[in-house]
Amino acid sequence: MNNSALLQILRKLDKTELRELESFLNSPYFNKNKNVTALFRFLISPAHENLQLITNRDIHNFIFKRKRFSNENVKTIIYLLTRLTEKFLVIKGSEKDDGEFNRKLLKIFNNKGLDKHFKRHLLKTGKPEFARGEVELDKISRKAEFEKTLLQYYLPRNEENNIFAHEIKLSEDLLAAFLVDMFKQFNVFWRAIYLNNMVDVEFTSVILDSIDLEKLFSSFSKHNYRYVLLVKPHYEIYKLLKDDSGIIDIENLISNITGNDFISGNEKFVLSTILVNTIYYKRLKSGSSYTKELFEALKLMMEFYKYSGEQFLRYTTYSNILRIGLQLGEYEWTEEFIKKYHILLEDSIKDNMLIYSNAYLAFTRGDFEKCLEYESKINFQTFQQRYYLRDLRLTSLYELGKFETALDLIDSYKHFIKKDQNYTPKMKQGYLLFLFFINDLIKLKLGMSRKNITEIKEKLDKAAPMRKDWLTIKFEEISPKT
Repeated sequence: MNNSALLQILRKLDKTELRELESFLNSPYFNKNKNVTALFRFLISPAHENLQLITNRDIHNFIFKRKRFSNENVKTIIYLLTRLTEKFLVIKGSEKDDGEFNRKLLKIFNNKGLDKHFKRHLLKTGKPEFARGEVELDKISRKAEFEKTLLQYYLPRNEENNIFAHEIKLSEDLLAAFLVDMFKQFNVFWRAIYLNNMVDVEFTSVILDSIDLEKLFSSFSKHNYRYVLLVKPHYEIYKLLKDDSGIIDIENLISNITGNDFISGNEKFVLSTILVNTIYYKRLKSGSSYTKELFEALKLMMEFYKYSGEQFLRYTTYSNILRIGLQLGEYEWTEEFIKKYHILLEDSIKDNMLIYSNAYLAFTRGDFEKCLEYESKINFQTFQQRYYLRDLRLTSLYELGKFETALDLIDSYKHFIKKDQNYTPKMKQGYLLFLFFINDLIKLKLGMSRKNITEIKEKLDKAAPMRKDWLTIKFEEISPKT
């Protein structure tokens, strides 16, 4: 049963949830098949700690005893238990969502013609309104569904005042949800086009380009549109992607999020994540640095990480903050970041990333031997950021003057990049450019190249390799003094 859907679900349930599921299965309203309940008890038995070793024959022998083995019967029971477990999770999830529960109950009262019950429950539960600091897209979407439920009640009764009042609220909810989703989708498609992953025409840009958004947001402000503080930060990030001036007003972008006491912490985390992605890909496309701006956006994202709902911190996020923080000389801040956040990484990568962090810290402080010593302790086969590790090793070897070893590593690195299936050609380009320039750097240093260093520096200035700042400094160090 190692890869069965049922087994994967049961592994994610804690002891309390398993007890609740057992009670659910014992209810004759939901389940009248005793074999299904028997299968559940069999699977959660302490004697079966290693569920992946259980076979269909084991299940058959336990449930059907001496009857002739039938694999189809076992598969049927597994299917029924899986479906009931999924139903249990849906019901349990619905019970926790008071707003969804109330909306469904109002809809049932309306369908049954229970007007008094409808009005009494509406008065008891209230109409969903948001306090400052609570507004977020998901809640607005749920509120729109609530407004639709009220309209379903008022429309056949011709209560025009209520109809028009709730139509206005519904339209405002839908408009906010539409605009936020459109700005989010534009961000996704913009990146997809940059990475050459768009194969079809996308109409999000067509729609947004056809709207006079400046006029629209001016009208929002003039008429006090109640969701303008939710939509505006998304609009500002959208404008950043559309802007080719090369200027990023990071302070204004951040203040639209941190100083926005209208939206929830969760919404601020979502916005900070979108801002990070926007600056990162804008940086790649333009070839500009934007390092400080990206670092500030990443710090903002970590400020609201507690609202992310994620069990583990993503290693890409962790390593990006680590490298940029050290690149900018933010040593004390980054050391605190390492201590506080490396423990939030998945257990399988936590140790490797801590060693890598110390290696990178040693590199930025000029202790290149210590860097290589740390780097040698990393389990390379399980280290997920093999590209960054090779970059770190190469630059350390260069700094120590171990040029022949570095040239051998460049050759093996090129082969690794060509064979790797995890990165797109567009994503690989920055690493290949890094190898191209560090190869020229070493050969110029050794007197093995006749290339013009001025021309190489001009190419470097226009290109977007990884470790560009480091390469620029190293080329300056070997440039003829004028």
